[in-house]
Amino acid sequence: MSRKALFLGSFLVPSPFFCQGQNTHPDNKILQPSSEKRQIGIAQVQSLQQWALLKPYQRQFKGAFIYPADALTREAQNSLLKLLEEPPSQTAFFLLTRQRHQLLPTIRSRCQFLSWIQFKEKVSRYFGLEFEPLSPSKLEKEDLLQQFLKALDNPNLATAFSFWEKLARQQTRTTLITFLEKALIYLYHRYFQQQQWHWLPRLGELEKARFYLTRNSNTRIILENLYLNWHSFSLSAQGK
Repeated sequence: MSRKALFLGSFLVPSPFFCQGQNTHPDNKILQPSSEKRQIGIAQVQSLQQWALLKPYQRQFKGAFIYPADALTREAQNSLLKLLEEPPSQTAFFLLTRQRHQLLPTIRSRCQFLSWIQFKEKVSRYFGLEFEPLSPSKLEKEDLLQQFLKALDNPNLATAFSFWEKLARQQTRTTLITFLEKALIYLYHRYFQQQQWHWLPRLGELEKARFYLTRNSNTRIILENLYLNWHSFSLSAQGK
């Protein structure tokens, strides 16, 4: 089994939010951004290094899951690079990301690329974890998410901006990031089921907004720009 693996994520992103399995098992470690900064800092990577040096508690291999890997700061990536260059023999590292260009080329070059099927099979077999995306049918029942999607499509600028202002005021940044990931999953499935291929590129606007939220930009401005870009793309697509 390869000890280093970079998962090339799609919009159906595996994460602890979607994970079902033994998250608390001592031979598994999930590295996530802190809720305050939405980044993975060097102190977290140094803690990972200490954990990686320990022998497995019960299993043959230990598994470290970094998600999203693009949240690693530059200093944290440099620190992680040293670990990947000389990895402990019984620890596997999985870097989960949808934005691999945010990772240093030296990190990418030291990772094996896995498909979703390969990743899921290895994680289930060796680490007892099952990574599953949310079901679109479940997302249909989330009222606030459906309100969000309706606001995106609402042509009334004043009504939509009022909704964005309320959403930015009432929801935390972490909640909004999760919210956008749910919207990506739901719309990705809907466009494919309805064969609305021309709308797929505008999912990039949701991904862009999610990325800016992880970088501590102004929440309200991000949501308003998302709305404007969403409708700008809609008008250009209809004009073709």
